[in-house]
Amino acid sequence: MARRNRNESILDVVAGLPWWIGVGLAVAVYIGAHFILPAMWADRPMLKGISTGLQPIAWMFSMPFLLAAGISFIKSLSRRKLADTQTGIYSIRELHWLDFERLVGEIFRRQGYHIEEQGGAGPDGGIDLVLHKGGRKSVVQCKRWKNVQVGVSPVRELYGVMTAEGADACIFVSSGTYTADARAFADGKPIQLIEGEKLASLLSEVQSMPLQPIASPQVKHGNSVPVSAEPSCPKCGKHMIQRTARTGPNAGNQFWGCSQFPQCRGVVQAAMPATGGLAVPRG
Repeated sequence: MARRNRNESILDVVAGLPWWIGVGLAVAVYIGAHFILPAMWADRPMLKGISTGLQPIAWMFSMPFLLAAGISFIKSLSRRKLADTQTGIYSIRELHWLDFERLVGEIFRRQGYHIEEQGGAGPDGGIDLVLHKGGRKSVVQCKRWKNVQVGVSPVRELYGVMTAEGADACIFVSSGTYTADARAFADGKPIQLIEGEKLASLLSEVQSMPLQPIASPQVKHGNSVPVSAEPSCPKCGKHMIQRTARTGPNAGNQFWGCSQFPQCRGVVQAAMPATGGLAVPRG
């Protein structure tokens, strides 16, 4: 089960809270050391000397909380930039797995949830995020998988962790899709499965200024398809990856290639910019 690290200090906890809480704690500590304690101990000879000595250095006790608030503020800016610069599921799938977790946390944060980040480089006990909202607790597992569908086993494990944690619900977030068995297991249970396209849609709803995908149009069966749509392979139905031909007469041209290459060699033609010609990769 996911638990906070016992070696985690109070300042680590503060750094994980909204930055303004750290500032408020710093002010409270300063007022306590500089004004409240001296007033409380004024009639106690043994403590009066201590309180008098505290006043000149009260700021030193508040500085660690200000430092933690600064770290929290920088993290907040980083998360906001991470969320606001994504252009769709294609860019999301290119993120480092740790940034993917942070992105998911920022999406829920903008939806009004209080977020506890349990993942990262250390063991997470099967939980990457813990969400709190309206007195309800939800546990979240994130998987940035490009080419593999999430099967029933990881979903079943998350459900077990949810029960052990006493949470009200669990949410599995993947940049890909889920197998039929995984969907069947989640049906009727407090389990929410969020796949890649849904995640991109949720992100678009909370972005400060939703960005338009920057890409030339793609052509599939004669119809223009934007890069963000990421067409399915015409041969096997799997998602496709934008590639650049390295050899042959079409070297340097972009095209959509099946993510299961070389097992599947499905290709979708790409429109040539400006001239309107088609580049048809052969290999």
